[in-house]
Amino acid sequence: MNNLFKHKIISTGLLLCCLPSILAAFTLSGKVLIKNTPLPIANATVKLQSESTQTSTTSSAQGAFLLTAPSDNYTLIVSANNYIPYSTQITLTKNTILTLQCTLKTKITAPKQKVLANRSENSLSFHNVEAQTIARLSQATLFSDTMNSLKMLPGIASKSTFDAEIYIRGGNSYEIVGVLDNIPLYDPYLWGGRVSIFNSKIAQRVAFYPGGYHAQGGQSLSGIIDVYTKDGNVNKTQTDLDINLTELNFYHTSPIKKDKSTFMISYKQTYYDLFAPLFITSDYGNVQMPYLKTFQTKYTHKRSKNETIKAGFYFFNDGLDIPFDAIDDTTSEKGYFKYDLKQYLGILQYKKTFNKKMINDINLAFWNRAGDYDISIVNDNISDSYNLNHSNIILREDFSWDISTNHHIEIGSIFYKSNIDDSIDFTLTPNPEEENTVTLNLSSKWNEPALIGSFYIQDTWNITDKLSWKYGLRWENTKYSSYDWNSRLDPRIQLSYALTDFTKLKTYYGTYSQQLFENNTQATSGTLNTNDSLNFVAADTNMELATHYGAGVEHHLSPTKILKSEFFYKDYKQLGINSDTTGMLTTYSNAGKGYAKGTEITYQQHLTKKGEGWITYTYSKTKRKDNDGWYTPDFDLTHMVNIYIDYIFKPKTHIISTIKYSTGAPYTPILSSSVNPTTGASEYTLGDRLSERFNDYLRVDLWIEYETVKYILPIPFFPSKEKFLKLFPQWTFNGSTRIGFYNILATKNPVSYYWDEDKNEAVFVNDFPLMIIYGYNIVF
Repeated sequence: MNNLFKHKIISTGLLLCCLPSILAAFTLSGKVLIKNTPLPIANATVKLQSESTQTSTTSSAQGAFLLTAPSDNYTLIVSANNYIPYSTQITLTKNTILTLQCTLKTKITAPKQKVLANRSENSLSFHNVEAQTIARLSQATLFSDTMNSLKMLPGIASKSTFDAEIYIRGGNSYEIVGVLDNIPLYDPYLWGGRVSIFNSKIAQRVAFYPGGYHAQGGQSLSGIIDVYTKDGNVNKTQTDLDINLTELNFYHTSPIKKDKSTFMISYKQTYYDLFAPLFITSDYGNVQMPYLKTFQTKYTHKRSKNETIKAGFYFFNDGLDIPFDAIDDTTSEKGYFKYDLKQYLGILQYKKTFNKKMINDINLAFWNRAGDYDISIVNDNISDSYNLNHSNIILREDFSWDISTNHHIEIGSIFYKSNIDDSIDFTLTPNPEEENTVTLNLSSKWNEPALIGSFYIQDTWNITDKLSWKYGLRWENTKYSSYDWNSRLDPRIQLSYALTDFTKLKTYYGTYSQQLFENNTQATSGTLNTNDSLNFVAADTNMELATHYGAGVEHHLSPTKILKSEFFYKDYKQLGINSDTTGMLTTYSNAGKGYAKGTEITYQQHLTKKGEGWITYTYSKTKRKDNDGWYTPDFDLTHMVNIYIDYIFKPKTHIISTIKYSTGAPYTPILSSSVNPTTGASEYTLGDRLSERFNDYLRVDLWIEYETVKYILPIPFFPSKEKFLKLFPQWTFNGSTRIGFYNILATKNPVSYYWDEDKNEAVFVNDFPLMIIYGYNIVF
């Protein structure tokens, strides 16, 4: 985003004739606009003052303002958040047209200026998703998740609705870093990746970078998900309770000292699992359906106009305990699968504004992930267990300095220390997809440190009013176990040129690196034999590398409509792959490579009184190479179309629809199955690797959200002030109700594939069928 913008205010005075005995007054009206765009600036202060009169107003969301004052000589002052105030002298005697220019001070506080965050920076390879949109797009599935809003953006692939892991522009899911309140988190998921830890109820906005991003972003080959949670309200108390078909989501905020300090708390929990044991039982133990609980709280204190302190605590817990017969009461298999994972995250933030040009932001965090996973199969005398305990300390500092009106310098660093303390003890049965596999016993413990140290510097230089570029360097350093440090210096450049007042061109180049902290498996005897034991040893690998190239154009069709297109190419080198040729051990090396290329087209309607939405199309091709040669990975979706419509039918009544279409994902066909006479395990005859594709995916969701919540108790004549049909008690609450249908066309969308041994045939597993969307948001 440019640091320097000039702004126009085009004002037209409307003359009003008053009574002859009263001094003549005039109305000064107009709009506050950003130069070189038709975009309005909201909340700008427009003030007229003279020796005898002073009046002021603020611009609306559309940039409009209106002032009435008597004829006189005035000083006109225009000011807005993040801009240098502009003043000029005018004489108000007749209709007047004025052209004024304001200079942007710094981009650091740009998120406070919605116009800048959403439209000026919302250029190529950047998307800003606000709280309202996150809430809307998180409502259409069984479990609300901020990741659902990102799945509707261009270039984003996912394997199913109930899967929070995403694939950005041909990159793998692990090539993404999630950032929560400035703290980078790797593997930010619950239920093994089905749901993310990003609670849509408290997400203030998400800054999403799918490629070509700045030097601030590190340890990511494909993209950055930067989630900012709500700080709470320093002026008033607010309480929300959201209820859908599977979970409760509670949010509360209240000022501690008005205009100075506040706190917020959020609690989210599934509730169906509390009642499931009443209907689902087992002869072999308790039944605990998949459960999820999260608690998040944050304290925000403004020590002064220039200092802010935040302290946050976040807790996440997910798990299950399901005996096999609870899933299938006809099975003869005795046993269970259970796990319980707890995550604790504490964040302390300090932000200091030294003056109008210098800002420093320091973040310190502790993140712990600890859990137990157990599988018991009585019939096969197997008892498998896995214990993980990962503790992390993260220190991050970001410094911003407007060194001049044309240069904005950013310098920062991060230190990430992780200790991996895991153990595993289970029996590995033969792999039916591999020849000559045998039964193995795995029993191992490993306690390994992992370190990341990074430093970056970048400058945004406004060369002219139309031409600017951002260039920087990021120095990455990683260390795993007792191996030597790996180091990389990654240059990144973004060039932007305003072709006209409404059209901007942009191109970028950058290199990116990411360290995989993986483990090799080794046989204790040196060669793998039946009933042998395996040990886990830290893998000595280099950082994976990616180079991003991109170019595109964005064109403003109107103040609220934008059309943009982007071409991208990513070149992958030193990808970590398993180089073992036996199919039974794991030996990681940096022998893999690949590429991804494509184009994205987006038409977006920003929020107006009639609503908002977008339509996107993505063409993408991805190739990877490993020991067996080049192949198309299973996350390659050639064509993708995403449509989001939020239509305000009438005040506080929204009709919302999402449409997703994509070509099918690749899969490896199973041609036949047989039983190994030695091991008794099924073995498959496979076709060419990833040579077939699922049928095309098409899903249409449609729901309505309207004001008020009405609860009806199905007990006739129960005492209440309100009655439904003059018979059933009814209570009315402030808030909103949503009702509609997920997959309203009831399309069958295959998302996975397996061989049914009983039927001796391949079976496709489809995404969710037609389901009701139903929920309440109650405001207290």
